[in-house]
Amino acid sequence: MIVHRALIFVAVVLLGRSAHADDRNSAADTMSKLGTTAETLGKTAKGSDDRAVRKKFAPKATELADDLAALAKRTRKDVPLKTISNELAELDKAANTLIDAADDAEDKTERKGLRASATQIEQGIVALKKTIDTLGDDKKPAAKPAPMKADAFKALLAAVGDANTDADKVSVARAAAANYFTANQIGQLMDLLNTEMPKVDLASSLWSRLVDPENGFVIFAKLELSGSKAELHRRVG
Repeated sequence: MIVHRALIFVAVVLLGRSAHADDRNSAADTMSKLGTTAETLGKTAKGSDDRAVRKKFAPKATELADDLAALAKRTRKDVPLKTISNELAELDKAANTLIDAADDAEDKTERKGLRASATQIEQGIVALKKTIDTLGDDKKPAAKPAPMKADAFKALLAAVGDANTDADKVSVARAAAANYFTANQIGQLMDLLNTEMPKVDLASSLWSRLVDPENGFVIFAKLELSGSKAELHRRVG
């Protein structure tokens, strides 16, 4: 089984690289190398003098090689990483079955060599699955921020409403800018103001904290003058 060592070593080295490359092609290259290793192992097993090795171990190694090669091709495409991870989990089961099949070899040295080679392939698949899972985690979108809770927003409305002038009301609202708001919430704050430009000031100061910019029309609707709407549009883009 020494004939497989170099190929297995190359596959394991590539696995280490792909874990840092954050690249599907690198992961696919690793699958291809593991597939080539399994294929070579299967061919060697077919030439064994042991019938059990030829009839049981060799076919399993060849099937695993084919599955790894096929998955490598799919990985280079747009197959979801979660799907690839699930398929690798199934291939890991197949690799463990291959390890068990090595025990059917009568010759102790051959049995030991087959088992060691199959184990290294299985370990490579496990490491590759971890790599794919890491790639998937890195590409998950950031969680959407949550808007200010109802009770806290009610308190903010009261505080803004208690302020004397529109300028003071805008200042109170700005003090809460560490929070996120819906377009409807910003619109409610604007309703507490009496003049247009302070409404523009309030809306523009909180716009970056808007969780639903697709509903920005609700905010613009709170302005009556076209000039005010144009100014808000200029500020927020």
